[in-house]
Amino acid sequence: MKQGKKEKLKGETLLAVRKNPNLWINSLLLNPKGSNAEDFMSSKRGESVFLPRPDGAVLTIGPLEDTEYKDRPTVVNGWGKFYLPNITKMKVIGYVEGTSYPCDQLVLMTCEEKKVYGFDGEELHLVAFSLDQMFTKGIADPALQSYYYGEAFKDMSGIPNNVFYAQSEEDWEEVKQSPVGKIQKQRWVSV
Repeated sequence: MKQGKKEKLKGETLLAVRKNPNLWINSLLLNPKGSNAEDFMSSKRGESVFLPRPDGAVLTIGPLEDTEYKDRPTVVNGWGKFYLPNITKMKVIGYVEGTSYPCDQLVLMTCEEKKVYGFDGEELHLVAFSLDQMFTKGIADPALQSYYYGEAFKDMSGIPNNVFYAQSEEDWEEVKQSPVGKIQKQRWVSV
């Protein structure tokens, strides 16, 4: 991009988002009906913003449908369930191009805790502690922390021996009463 266009993007879009990033995240996550989030995404959809770091990284604002994962619902469904220690509701805010992550589009999402995560096709990365940090300092490259698929289940201590071959009602009851069974019940009830 030409320098003039870069300055225009930074001057308008970045300034507006920097003024009140918390309003942005609240409009994305806290309205259960999604009308404000939908209004926001549609009004900013397709806008590009140069991030301060890494050099040359460009965020394109948009929903999941604008990313390369639009037709992969099982992958998207797993982002908030199978990577992080606790189930987390994620909302895609766009994607970044021009990073050293091993992907064309680092899909960015935010969560109830207001942290910003990026998915590179293999791992989920914590790239900023807030939208404000992302817009003022950029995204971490390398990541602040990375999570692999299945990491949510890495501490599987306390699993009954029959968890993988439970066949009778009694076997399943033992699995359900184990620490892991209780965690799984809590995960599925809270979704």
